[in-house]
Amino acid sequence: MSGCATVVETPAATGQMTDAEMQMLMFRADSAINGGQISAAEQLYSKVVAAYPNDASVWFRIGTAYLRADQAELAVVALREALRIDPTMEKAWPNLAIAHLSQFRFAANKALASKQLSESNRVTLKSLQADVAHAIAPAPEPTKPESLATH
Repeated sequence: MSGCATVVETPAATGQMTDAEMQMLMFRADSAINGGQISAAEQLYSKVVAAYPNDASVWFRIGTAYLRADQAELAVVALREALRIDPTMEKAWPNLAIAHLSQFRFAANKALASKQLSESNRVTLKSLQADVAHAIAPAPEPTKPESLATH
């Protein structure tokens, strides 16, 4: 070959993307989450986090997607990374707490199924399970006053 050839790598090839591409993928991922397409959202957020590994909001969003997909372990990792990058990101703490509660539920169920669990620990775990279930249960719909219910 004569002359110099300049190879221009595309954002997909380098793992980098423009801010506009990032915003487009984030919009698509947010739309997927809102549409209940959690797996699609995870894939889209993963592409963004690969290109923007120091963006706390991206880690927060993928952590939230993992949480909605019942992948508590991955949610904890992502949410902790968001908080490592931005310790002031207060909105990550509730999701991290819920992810830990999900991990607790899983571990408690395994422990309760074990023959190695003492009776006192079994009673304690069952009590904690009830407390956790009550704490994260959806709030009941408010009842309408009688005067409004008949109209």
